[in-house]
Amino acid sequence: SDVCSSDLPNNIIPTARISPQAQTLVSYVPLPNQAGTVGASGPANNYAVNVGNVLDVNRYTAKGDHIFNAKNSISVTMGYSKGSPYFVALGTPANYGNFGDGGYTTKNASLGYNRTFSPTIACCIFRLCSCTRASSLNAASCCDIP
Repeated sequence: SDVCSSDLPNNIIPTARISPQAQTLVSYVPLPNQAGTVGASGPANNYAVNVGNVLDVNRYTAKGDHIFNAKNSISVTMGYSKGSPYFVALGTPANYGNFGDGGYTTKNASLGYNRTFSPTIACCIFRLCSCTRASSLNAASCCDIP
């Protein structure tokens, strides 16, 4: 007889026919905790839970400008941001593999020198910037010069 077409007593798969790997996987799937709805594909929307996000973010920014004279000025900007712990829930039960600590650190700095040539012509002679971002998930480097 064909396994797919055989009848199961009370439409329940006997435990002996479920692999240990599938049993482990199913142990992470929660039981319904509300009535939900029944559609063409069976029960739906029958589990609801609040999974909190834990965020501890510290950000600091400093900016300084100095005008040497009517034609020359500099601008310095520095920033630091650290998020740890930084847990983000995926909306699944807590033991189901929610996003772990995605903590990060971002540091940036910029230096600009401005020169005014006439009342109608001003120019940024140079601008240097540095930005680094490190995360428990990935690391990246960035530099944003507008």
